[in-house]
Amino acid sequence: MNSSTTPRSPTRARSRALARWALLLASCGGPAPAEPAEPSGTLTLHLHGRVGGEALRMDGTRYPNPGGAGSFELYDARVHLSHLVLSGPAGEVVEPDSVHLVRFSASGQPFALSLEHVPPGRYDRIAVAIGVDAVANARIDHVGDLDPNGQMAWNWKTGYKFFVLEGEVHPEEGESVPLVHHVGFSESYRPLTCAVPGGVEVPRGGGAEVDLEVDLGQALREPHLIDLVGLPSVKLDPADAALIADNYADMISVRGSAGEGGSRCTVVAATSPP
Repeated sequence: MNSSTTPRSPTRARSRALARWALLLASCGGPAPAEPAEPSGTLTLHLHGRVGGEALRMDGTRYPNPGGAGSFELYDARVHLSHLVLSGPAGEVVEPDSVHLVRFSASGQPFALSLEHVPPGRYDRIAVAIGVDAVANARIDHVGDLDPNGQMAWNWKTGYKFFVLEGEVHPEEGESVPLVHHVGFSESYRPLTCAVPGGVEVPRGGGAEVDLEVDLGQALREPHLIDLVGLPSVKLDPADAALIADNYADMISVRGSAGEGGSRCTVVAATSPP
């Protein structure tokens, strides 16, 4: 009697071989499969422009001259922030290539700045610097927010403007004059540390938010009271720039959450760029 044999499927044979090989590796202590990475989250900082106790407006609104008679108005406000670090019980997150050009909106909308790939957990402190450090300030090969072809690069020397206020100064008598405060120089770099009242919890795979207030008027008030009629322009003189830099070191604060008061950021090393 003739008998027939069904051909063995090559695919099945290969699958059985692979299964036997996997069992052999397991019995011999082969490498275990990699653990999946824990989903990270995002922390978004909302920067609200203010002038004293009022929301920043760039629509012709006039503010009192801090150091004398008359008033001023703003139509442009920008600041470079860099070296952003988040820390707390969950650990420390250092943002790579950390430079952001914050442009305040004429509409009053806050500027949003997001830190991605943040491990989940609680954070209670933010470190940030106003300006860029001495190494970055001496280079011209940047792209993005430090593109030397952008409006924040000096056109007369290598380096960047850290802080810009532009508008008009209106004396009590006489004609209005342009307000042009362009502050740079590595000596104007100010690293800050900011406590986050109550902390902030970054969830797995989700997002959290922190609100910061940036009081641009503080750049004209303390510790050096600025009379804008007498000093409407700050650009080339490092001594004048230092006055504004000493003041803007105190212009950022963290809004408190429900039931928590706010917290002003403080200088870490006033005149020692890394």
